[in-house]
Amino acid sequence: MIPFTRTIQSSMSCATGKGCATGSVPLFTPVTANAATEVGNGTMYVSAVANGSFTIAHANSAAAGRTFLYALQG
Repeated sequence: MIPFTRTIQSSMSCATGKGCATGSVPLFTPVTANAATEVGNGTMYVSAVANGSFTIAHANSAAAGRTFLYALQG
């Protein structure tokens, strides 16, 4: 599992991963209360996957500490 903290005051965050390729599926687990809130609100989703990175769309919020662990499937 790889840690990822989403960007505050932005509606998109980008993550890089050596094993990431077109067709990969990033799987997330929230590890902070603020991250769990983001998931519970249904405001976060993977908007694009490319070779070496993926993009997450999320709520534009000033809330800090929205940290997740992710693994890449595929």
